Amino acid sequence: MRRNLYAIYQTCSIIVDGLKYADFRSMIEKATAKGILDYKGLQLNYVPYVLLTFHDAFSSKESAPRNGKYHIVLAPAIHNLDDLWNKPQSIKQAVWKIYHDKGCIDEVRIKPNIDPIPEWFKEATKKLNF
Repeated sequence: MRRNLYAIYQTCSIIVDGLKYADFRSMIEKATAKGILDYKGLQLNYVPYVLLTFHDAFSSKESAPRNGKYHIVLAPAIHNLDDLWNKPQSIKQAVWKIYHDKGCIDEVRIKPNIDPIPEWFKEATKKLNF
């Protein structure tokens, strides 16, 4: 996993729209202390989503109803982390962004691969002529 840390960091940063390295390091330390990164069967694509659940609050400035603090939690059907990779057909592959003051919940689907390139960039590069 160490060789994939930058891709994991970038994926986390995309999900929360900007992530400080100090916060990333703190999430890694908390997950390590709890033995999360040692789970048997933990697949790379789940790591960013799981790590984000170890941070207290993120800030959002997306739109008026979603300005403010939020935190990320596993979808309610996930009772144990290993449900994600042991029951992928029966467990919804998602985490939730829960906004503290606004009462809004956004579902973030867990992607099957780590792909730290944002969709906007992929679309923009298709339009380049060279």
